[in-house]
Amino acid sequence: MSDQLLHITIDVTLAEDQIHGLVGDGVAQPTPFRGWLALIGQLDEMLGSVPRPVAATGDLVPSEEEQ
Repeated sequence: MSDQLLHITIDVTLAEDQIHGLVGDGVAQPTPFRGWLALIGQLDEMLGSVPRPVAATGDLVPSEEEQ
């Protein structure tokens, strides 16, 4: 198995004891999460999935806030 470099973007909003935001890989649309376990689950899903094309830095998908 060869090494693969991934670019992961995490937009986080902290409100008191709550955490929520978006996780993206620059290829697919960012996925929302709510809570620490959901964030870890999203990261696990991204890292455990079948290798897929990785976007070049200039090809990153903008987050919902940037659109």
